[in-house]
Amino acid sequence: MAAEENTKRLKQRLADLERQVTAKLDELQRPLRLPKEHETGKRVIYIIARYGHIYLCRNYDLSRNETDIDWTTTLTGETAEPKRGMGIDPTGSTAGLVNFFKNMSDDSVYVAFCVYEDSFPAFIQAKQLASNCGLAYGWEPFQISDGPVSFGAVGHTPKPQ
Repeated sequence: MAAEENTKRLKQRLADLERQVTAKLDELQRPLRLPKEHETGKRVIYIIARYGHIYLCRNYDLSRNETDIDWTTTLTGETAEPKRGMGIDPTGSTAGLVNFFKNMSDDSVYVAFCVYEDSFPAFIQAKQLASNCGLAYGWEPFQISDGPVSFGAVGHTPKPQ
């Protein structure tokens, strides 16, 4: 009889502890909201995050950035292959990137990041700078096996978030 009472008490205690653990886990977990894709009339400014660096696809005057990126024109569009060791190192000075973002009009532009798996930390820093400058942004993950970014009819077009 005493053993049955003890077993009943221990089962109740175990159930109480399981509820406490579940409540604590729920408290520690944050529900995440996926970005909502939507169409926009804003001009897209593409930026590639690769090799741990940030590569602006366009210069300040919106001409192609041929210093940091090798461009190839095909029948269906263009491909952009960042040059390793070039671009903006987000662990160094980001003044150039901040100036670029500040020169963009937040009413007519959004930034679309093409993010390779080796450069997610660089993307996080760059998107925070863009956001701080009042720019909307979108992003699309890329794998290194995807090859260079393609622009055109068959290119990748991230939507703004």
